[in-house]
This record gives sequence, structure tokens and C-alpha cells, in this order.
Amino acid sequence: MHSDLVVFGENWGWRRTGTHHLVRHLSAGRKVVWVNSPVLRSCTTCPHILALPQCAEEEYRPDRILAPLARHFSTDATTRSDNQQLLGHQIRAAMAVLELRRPILLTSVPTAIDAIGEIDEHAVVYYCDTDFTRIPGVGLCPLAAMEDELTVRADLIIAATPELARRFPCHRTVVIDQDEGADGSWIARAATVGRLLDRLA
Repeated sequence: MHSDLVVFGENWGWRRTGTHHLVRHLSAGRKVVWVNSPVLRSCTTCPHILALPQCAEEEYRPDRILAPLARHFSTDATTRSDNQQLLGHQIRAAMAVLELRRPILLTSVPTAIDAIGEIDEHAVVYYCDTDFTRIPGVGLCPLAAMEDELTVRADLIIAATPELARRFPCHRTVVIDQDEGADGSWIARAATVGRLLDRLA
């Protein structure tokens, strides 16, 4: 039996990302709560994230899509604590409606760090397809520091390229395109990720 998922990614309905494609193919046999990446579009040091085109409607939609009432992300302890409580409450409520327990928390954005430990997840998986250290103005933005924290707490890191993988601990990092038999299609990539998730169950 496959583990259900709580997924953090760019807002559902914006431009499709690798996380969108993976979840679309991973959803069979899984309940999915999708959490629109909290406040990424509000970061004034990341202007390229502020205005993204909307995608055409697609047939698949996660079981629940949340737009969390998170504050602007910060390294301030009080703000982080508020974010943790807000995210945890909203995600747990969605999980209760779906009778979803002990999910895998799958994220492609560092802001998911504030949900870890709040939703009784049994594993944390970081799917990295973006080098956040290369974002203009990253020195003023807490994304890189959040990613460092996420890297420490993730049970598994799945990198989209060998270059990205080199930034993470090798004993917990897998490059999906190097999996034997993977042909680079999203179906093949999702099958690889699915096998990795099942090993964590």
C-alpha cells in the first residue's frame, strides 16, 4: 500500500513544475494534500517568483489544495513559531477530512520546513529541482538558510540533476535520472520516485 502525501510546491494552477508532474503520476492509490508554497511569491528579494502565468486547466487535481495563511517567512523565532502553528493546524484539518494519517511530506520548496513535526509525518522527502543558492538577492532572503535546515531534517533528498545532488549528503541523496531504466519522461521519473517513497513506508 502506498503512503499518502502532503506536498509543498508552487501554487497549483501556476506554471507546471517538476513537482506538479510527479504528483500527477504519483497520485494513483494515494491521497494528496497540496500546499501552495507559503509566501514564496511575497518575497521581495525573489522578483522572478512574483508573477507567474497561469496554466490551462488539467484533469488531475489533488484531493485538497491549501492556500495557507502563513506569515512572511523569516528567521525570527516568533514568526517561525507562528508559521508552524498556522501551517500545522490547516494541514491537519485537511488531513482529517481525508482520513489521512502518517503521510510522507514531499516538498520542492524550503518553506515546508515549518510544517515538519507538525503533521505527524513518517518521512520527509526533499525533491530538489532548483538551485536556491543562485537566486538573485539570496543573501537577503532566508530561503538558503531554510534549505540548509531542510537538508538536515530530510530522510531522503531526490535531486533532478547530478549538479544539484553534489550539494547534499551523498548517503541520503538520489539522482532520479540516473536510475536504471529511466528514460527521462515524467512517467519514468514518477515511477522511480514512487519506488523510493515506498521504501520509506
